[in-house]
Amino acid sequence: MNTQLDTVDPDALLLAVARVVPGDLLGNITIIGSIASAWAFRGLVAHALVATKDVDLLLTPAVSAVGTAIAIGDRLMAAGWTPQYRPGDSRASADTPADARPALRLRPPGMDAGWFIELLSAPTPGQQLRREWTSFDTAHGSFALPSFRYLNIATHAPSTSAVGLKIAHPACMALAHVYEHTNPDQTLITSIDPPTPRYVKDVGRAIALWWLAGQDDTRDSWGQRWQAAINAEESAPLAETQAALHAIAPRIADAFHLTKQSILAAHACELPAFRRAHASLLVAVRGT
Repeated sequence: MNTQLDTVDPDALLLAVARVVPGDLLGNITIIGSIASAWAFRGLVAHALVATKDVDLLLTPAVSAVGTAIAIGDRLMAAGWTPQYRPGDSRASADTPADARPALRLRPPGMDAGWFIELLSAPTPGQQLRREWTSFDTAHGSFALPSFRYLNIATHAPSTSAVGLKIAHPACMALAHVYEHTNPDQTLITSIDPPTPRYVKDVGRAIALWWLAGQDDTRDSWGQRWQAAINAEESAPLAETQAALHAIAPRIADAFHLTKQSILAAHACELPAFRRAHASLLVAVRGT
């Protein structure tokens, strides 16, 4: 397993992103993922660093996501930001189908900053597939926006940072993860050594977020947030998410080790505490 991830300051990253995104588009962006978690729980550690390489920018609403992606991509690439391609990615042209195009990941110019932004789209209403791709073309290349079907839950009622960026709330990010894996996604993440099913990483993150909320005594508000998001998105009953938490039980140690490489890297969580968090989260989704 790779243990050589860079650590970055979430507040510094948010400021860097806010400075380069056109001001009229700030309201169309919600930060999700590891940076959102580190920002939400920044009061738990003296130096709120997080082990990550990507800053996930979710573009909302879905109907304007392509226009937002083009505007951000053109501005940043004109300013010297460079696309980052994953192994197996191919450079695309205007004729390349959406699902064969790379996502747009942009690294800042100059010295290696150790991080990059990645653009994602909010899902369209009624999206059924786990992931869909939407093509877009910039002045500097052709790309596609991935959208995951439960990300509207993740971005329900976000917080707002001092620099004007919306930040997904941990409760809603955790909820999106467990909804996504009521039927666990067995797709292997090949960038992890050894390759690991997607549900292990995602459900593990939901447990980690719940553990962190226990550390700063904010769990009491989660049930209300969950129900508000469920009502807004007309989602299935919360009790159905138990399936994801039952599925992770045999792989709980693997899930823990993955979170220690990301959102729990700066925190003194050990496997027994992670197991207890898993058990108490299962109780919470049963009883809410």
